[in-house]
Amino acid sequence: MTIQSENVGLEAKAMVITISAPRWEALKIDRRVSDEAQDQNKAKRDSGYYKKHLMSKEDLYPLNHTVTELWDYIGKHCLPWGAKGSGSYLLSAEAYFEVLGKLAELERQYWEAKDELIAKFTEKRDRQIKALGNMGNIKDYPSISELESRLRFDVTIDPISTGGQLHALIGLNKIEIERLEKEVEARQQMRIDAAVKTVWAKIKEVVTHLHERLSDPDAKFHDTLITNIKELVGVIPQLNITGDKQLSEAAERLEKELGSIEPQTLRDNKRARKQVVKSAEQIIADMAPFFDVNGKGGEEDGK
Repeated sequence: MTIQSENVGLEAKAMVITISAPRWEALKIDRRVSDEAQDQNKAKRDSGYYKKHLMSKEDLYPLNHTVTELWDYIGKHCLPWGAKGSGSYLLSAEAYFEVLGKLAELERQYWEAKDELIAKFTEKRDRQIKALGNMGNIKDYPSISELESRLRFDVTIDPISTGGQLHALIGLNKIEIERLEKEVEARQQMRIDAAVKTVWAKIKEVVTHLHERLSDPDAKFHDTLITNIKELVGVIPQLNITGDKQLSEAAERLEKELGSIEPQTLRDNKRARKQVVKSAEQIIADMAPFFDVNGKGGEEDGK
């Protein structure tokens, strides 16, 4: 099944945003301890290893939590673009100011967390070396300058490339340019289709989770079971960069049949709960063709 998408003029509706904001896991394999553990358990070499924490989780939390918040936000408001792990996403023009405003806030948090980590690096390092006991080794740690250069928050925005831009190339004949244009357009269409598929995957994920949870009449659930659907419905217009009519209709249906009811009503009213379960089941059945074309129908990848 092919996804119906209106991709003419997509370069006027969206842009490519690339983000780099590394976290610091501060993990180090301790070969000596790993070998000792294998010897004590009569295991073969390289059958396992021991990772030690060079910093406490508390010391790393401000920085790494900001990175987690960043990728969670981007995953909800942008579409993946390009190779997995590239940090590139498709940002709609409609969501531009909202997303850039949030990124500015997260960038400030990132730099503040980094500055605090760097300012007290020696103190935090020495405290953790002591906590590691015989595993502590100052040689395991990067220098302050190395850490500073590693931890950087960068955002770049570029236009979506199109095959038509190849006309500016010098030295290629018309036939070769047309061939390259077709290749570029084919790759772009594959990227566009993959991006739209992630939206259907998000729909499948939240509706399936709701159906599974509410099907058990005695199962407890958090309000997020419903608020996650409301949140997704709210961002679908931004994510629907191709103007996919079926995707717009799906969002309207989600809002009407699943997102309009209050969570407490589902706890107190068994009849309402059964009706929502029935609606979710029907939505899953009706949208199955779109879910099937998505392969897994759910993710990865983390921000």
